[in-house]
Amino acid sequence: MKNYITLMILCICIFQINAQIFTQDITASRAFDGVFGSATLQIDDAGNDGMITRPLIVAEGFESGLLGAENPFGENDIRSFSRGVNLGQSNNLEFFLTGGTVNTTGDQDYDIIYVNWDNGRDDLRRNAYVLQEVINWVN
Repeated sequence: MKNYITLMILCICIFQINAQIFTQDITASRAFDGVFGSATLQIDDAGNDGMITRPLIVAEGFESGLLGAENPFGENDIRSFSRGVNLGQSNNLEFFLTGGTVNTTGDQDYDIIYVNWDNGRDDLRRNAYVLQEVINWVN
């Protein structure tokens, strides 16, 4: 059983490395205090068909800035989200995303659109305007 679990985790990690993730820059069309917020979207296209047909928007949470700039997207990104789903205790979320398949990236039922705030510590209202723009872009 232990070997099966190790093999399954290894397969998930290899799949995540090879999954094709697209990016899209977004800037809010509405400013807060004269400043426009922005974000970079990481898009994991379900089925790799180049179309967003079943979008699931995942908005990044607060970033402390304490971990440094080891990742161009900050402390969290779509890969850390997928790892958390794969290795987490939320079987309901994993089943919701994958429809019961083994992998979360590339083989999921939903087009995952992960919102990476360009400033994760920015004013909540400014990032809310960015999220509105993301929803408009997806629609």
